[in-house]
Amino acid sequence: MAISISKTKINIKSLLAFVTILIVNFLLRIPATANGFFAFAYDQGRDVLQASSIIYGHNLTLIGPTTGLPGIFYGAYWYYLLAAVLAVSHGDPQIIGTLFGWFGVLTVCAIYFYLRSTLKSLLLTFCLTLAVSMSALWMFRPTVIWSTSIVPILMIGYLYILNRIQKNSSRLNFFLLGLVSWATLDFEFPWGIVMILFTLSLPIFSKRFFLKKQYLFTLLGFLVMISPRILFNIRNQFLELNTFLAYIKLPKIYGIETNLLQRFFYRLDLFLDNFSQAFTNSNKILGILVIELFLLAIFLLIKFDKSNWKKLKNDFILRCSALLTLFSFILFTFYKDTVWDYYLIGLPITVLIMISRILNYTTLSEKYAKAVAWLAIIVLLILNFNQQIFRPFSFTWLGDGGTYRTQKAVMDYIAAEKPHNYTIYAYSPSIFDYPFDYLISWYTSSGKIEKPQTYSRLFYMIVREANSDRYLKIGWYGDKTRDRTKVLERKYFPGNIMLEKHERY
Repeated sequence: MAISISKTKINIKSLLAFVTILIVNFLLRIPATANGFFAFAYDQGRDVLQASSIIYGHNLTLIGPTTGLPGIFYGAYWYYLLAAVLAVSHGDPQIIGTLFGWFGVLTVCAIYFYLRSTLKSLLLTFCLTLAVSMSALWMFRPTVIWSTSIVPILMIGYLYILNRIQKNSSRLNFFLLGLVSWATLDFEFPWGIVMILFTLSLPIFSKRFFLKKQYLFTLLGFLVMISPRILFNIRNQFLELNTFLAYIKLPKIYGIETNLLQRFFYRLDLFLDNFSQAFTNSNKILGILVIELFLLAIFLLIKFDKSNWKKLKNDFILRCSALLTLFSFILFTFYKDTVWDYYLIGLPITVLIMISRILNYTTLSEKYAKAVAWLAIIVLLILNFNQQIFRPFSFTWLGDGGTYRTQKAVMDYIAAEKPHNYTIYAYSPSIFDYPFDYLISWYTSSGKIEKPQTYSRLFYMIVREANSDRYLKIGWYGDKTRDRTKVLERKYFPGNIMLEKHERY
């Protein structure tokens, strides 16, 4: 009976810890997305239009959006995943954004369950997940309608599979390793390249677990995931392969060209910046101090607790995550072009796992290492504390031009006027205004507005970056008003968006 009561207490503690994490993430994510505060910019508009084409136009595709390198694409899996979300939401961007808000919550829940399955301490699991939940870095729980948002949960899956391979080198586990590795590439290309090359190098880094015939099933997982891309290239004269080979032969540098030593220090600063955003509220100096606390805890472990130090040194997941971090740093240092912060989308999860493994042993060690470890945990909680949790439904920001709430306000204004026999023109400095293209299409299909005409006497002009007057200088405004028009109404919206209502003479 005593054992049963003890187990019940442990279960209640675990349940309370999880519910607390769930509530914190709900309060910090869902009120904002449910009120339209989420990005609906160029990429989001383009992708929902493509997903809509798959659902309603039955236009299947073998390839996804283009990467920053012309001729190289993401995988098609993102479009099909988004198409499923689109179908469930009936195309409503507000529901789509809210579902991705919940996906961010789900990602943190996955972090919690992974840590709970690998750490001995429930309190440590709770503290680390709570710090991640409130972290200033979006990469822990991305809520953006964007293919890159899928990578963190894939990283958790990847590390979970590595853990399973350590215990059971089954063909299925190796096959799943290949699937998840390549899926990472299809959702975020630069980090995906890191993951593919790292997975291919595992038989070298860890012969005991990976230099075996079952590893061939990892390559089979690659093949399954890449098969749509292979078919696409066969149909298109090997466009991607030729582009990739041409890039290898003569890389094009779009950013500032630097030598290897300069890139080393730039990448060092970039990785430190990523760490500080994730764990010290973007303060690099505090980031260095926290790193020093972890190093001090390890030093004390080496000096006073040989048994736990031996366990830490031989920890399989720690070695894998440390190698992956080093591997990514080396690859991005040799990469000559600009490395944008989202290229490192998988790094914070990897570093978090390293930290969790270090703390797993130091918090169970002798008093000195244990004291330093818990000091580091307390510092992480204090630095990442998010005051928004006390006012989750209070918003002082009105949104910018790429925020769905702002664009919806424009479309709602037009819909409220119930125009008949009219046209809508949308201007964007990027030339293509996919977000408004989709919103016009969705408002039409849902019966909120009458379908706009190609040309009519009455028309609306939606102008982004209105105060810059760029729309005047490039001739766009004059092209639309050359038949001589009268401005009936002009209205400004947050995010520097202007709406004009015109009538042709």
